[in-house]
Amino acid sequence: MMKKRVALGLITAMALSTSVALASPMDMEEGKTNLYFGWTFGGNTDLGGQDGKIDGDVGAYLGATYGINDKWGVQLDFNNYAAEEKISRGLKADMDVDVLEVNAVYKIDQNLNAFVGYVDADAELKATGLGSVSADTDGVHLGVMGSYPLSDKWGLFGKVALGNNSEVYELGVSYDLSDKWGMDLSYRDAEYKDLRGSDIEVKGIRLGATTRF
Repeated sequence: MMKKRVALGLITAMALSTSVALASPMDMEEGKTNLYFGWTFGGNTDLGGQDGKIDGDVGAYLGATYGINDKWGVQLDFNNYAAEEKISRGLKADMDVDVLEVNAVYKIDQNLNAFVGYVDADAELKATGLGSVSADTDGVHLGVMGSYPLSDKWGLFGKVALGNNSEVYELGVSYDLSDKWGMDLSYRDAEYKDLRGSDIEVKGIRLGATTRF
């Protein structure tokens, strides 16, 4: 698919660069914490096993990377995806998908990190008057994430992760407000598999902030 080829192409370009990176959600520096947070807007939640879609609502994300030394670090990443669908007058369906990643990160160079980790995804679908259904899946994944400076303020960043029960692709742009604060805008497409026989794809535009300390 086009988004996968673009994401992989961006990550490859980052791997060939030795420039100093700007602040982005994908950065890692020895002895420093990189905290990022924000909201996910719009997009659709595709219920693959049920051949249906639910219109996207506003979700939230929060995460952090910490550089243990000049090569290794850790990442905690939490994402909430929300969706809502009006079935008929007075009836609607709400879906929440909560995803937690715990990753060990290896710094390849200034711009590129590789990682391996654990992924846990929990989904709950509520329909007015019909109760709720929940499902969860977990597994391992591996991938790369990195950033590439376009100027002294602007930069690109991206993430590709593939696992036994998940796939994540993200492309974005960052802008440094100061030495410690930056703004981020990205598009994220994530798929979580085998949730009660269904594959759930959640996607949308993300707007957030990054800070370093």
